[in-house]
Amino acid sequence: MHSRRSSATIVAKLAHLLASPCLAFSELRQLHAHIFRCNLRASPLLLPVFNRAIRALSKPHPFAAVRLYSLMLRSSLSPDNFTVPFLLNASAALSLLTLGSELHSRSLRVGLLSFLPVANALVDMYGKCSDLSGARRVFEEMTVRDVVSFNALLGSYARLGVDMVDAQSLFDGMPQRNAISWNAMVVGYVNCGDLHSARAVFDEMPTRNLVSWTVMLMGYTKSGLVDDARELFDEMPERNLVAWTMMITGYSQSGRPEKALALFREMEKAGVEPDAAAMVGVISASAQIGRVDLANWVGAYVDRKRIERNERVLTALVDMHAKCGNVDKACRLFDEIPSPDAFSYTALINGLASHGHATMALNLFDKMLEKSIKPDPITFVSVLTACSHSGLVDEGLKFWRCMLESDQ
Repeated sequence: MHSRRSSATIVAKLAHLLASPCLAFSELRQLHAHIFRCNLRASPLLLPVFNRAIRALSKPHPFAAVRLYSLMLRSSLSPDNFTVPFLLNASAALSLLTLGSELHSRSLRVGLLSFLPVANALVDMYGKCSDLSGARRVFEEMTVRDVVSFNALLGSYARLGVDMVDAQSLFDGMPQRNAISWNAMVVGYVNCGDLHSARAVFDEMPTRNLVSWTVMLMGYTKSGLVDDARELFDEMPERNLVAWTMMITGYSQSGRPEKALALFREMEKAGVEPDAAAMVGVISASAQIGRVDLANWVGAYVDRKRIERNERVLTALVDMHAKCGNVDKACRLFDEIPSPDAFSYTALINGLASHGHATMALNLFDKMLEKSIKPDPITFVSVLTACSHSGLVDEGLKFWRCMLESDQ
C-alpha cells in the first residue's frame, strides 16, 4: 500500500514537470534516470501522464511535445491512439515528415490506423508536410471516413494549390460539407491563381464566415485586382485587422498611396488598432508620397502606438525617411536593425544615392558585399545612380561588371 502511494506521489511530481515547455535536454535525462531509479519504466501509471502533457504541449509548444515522445520511448512506453494524433499534429507544425512517417509505421504495426482520429491526423500531417501523395494514400486506405477526413485531404490540395481538378472531384463527392470544406476550395483556387473558380465557389457557399471573405480578398489583392478587392471589402459584414491590412497593402503595392492612407484613416475611425503588418503598408504608402511632414507624423505614430519595431517595420521606415530626404534619420533606423538583409541595405543605398550621398551609398554597398549579402537588381541600379550623379565613371564600370557577373 505504501509503495502504491509512493509511486502515485512520484507520478504526480513527474506530471507537473512534464507539463513544462521549457524542459532542457539535461532535465529530460534526469527525469529518465528518475523514472528508472523508481522502477517506473513501462509503468501503466505513466502513460496517461505523458498523454496529457503531449496533448497540452502539441499546439503551443510542438518541439516540447516531440521531446516528451523521445522520453516516452526511452521509458519503454509505447504511444497509444490518444498519444499519436497529438504527436502527428506536432510533426505537422514542425514539418517533421520523417517523424510523421515513423509514427505512421508504428501505428500500422500496432493496429492504431483503425482509430479514425489517428488516420485523420496522418492525412493532415502528410498534407502539411507537402507530401500530397502520402496524404492521398492514407485517405484511400481508410475504411471509415468522416467530414474531418475529407477536409484534411482538401486542406492538403488547398495549401499547395495543385491538382484542383482532383480536389473539386473530392469536394463534389463529399457526403456532407461544412464551412472548412468550402473555405478549403476557395483557398486552393486562390493559391493556384484561378480567381474565377475561387469566386464561383465563394458565391455558391451556403454561408460565409470571416475566413471565407478574407481568403477571397487575399486572392484579389495578391493578383493586383485592387478595385475588385475594394468592392468585396465594402461588402464584408465584418472586417478584422487582417482584412484592413490586406486592403491597405494592396493599394500601397499597386501605386495608389493616397487610397492606402485614406483607408488607414477609415480603419482608425472604426476603432481598429494597427499592428506591425498594417503599418508596413502605411509606411510604404507614405514613402511613395515623399512628404517630409507626413513621414515624420508616421514615424511618431509608430512610436506613440508602440508598434513592434521588427525588421520589416524598420526597413520600411528606413525607406520612407531616405526617400523623403531625411538621410540621418534613415541611417539611425538602419543601425537599429539587428541583421539587415538585402531589402534593408537596398532601401538605404537607394535613399543615399537619390539625395547626392554617393560616397556613403558606395561604402554601404561595399559593407553589404563584405557581409556576403547578395544584391538584387534594384541595389545595382541605386549604386549605378550614385556613380552617375557623382561622375564616378570607373566605379560605375566596376559595379556594372559586378552586376553582369552576378547574373551568370
